[in-house]
Amino acid sequence: MWLNEIRWDEMSELIRLPDYRFLRDSFDQFPKDWKE
Repeated sequence: MWLNEIRWDEMSELIRLPDYRFLRDSFDQFPKDWKE
């Protein structure tokens, strides 16, 4: 796993904020890149 569970939870909260929507979009568009 590239992020531990705590960090993943924090990231999940962060991408809900409007200013960080680009991260969510990037996760959706490039999932393989994020897993590396």
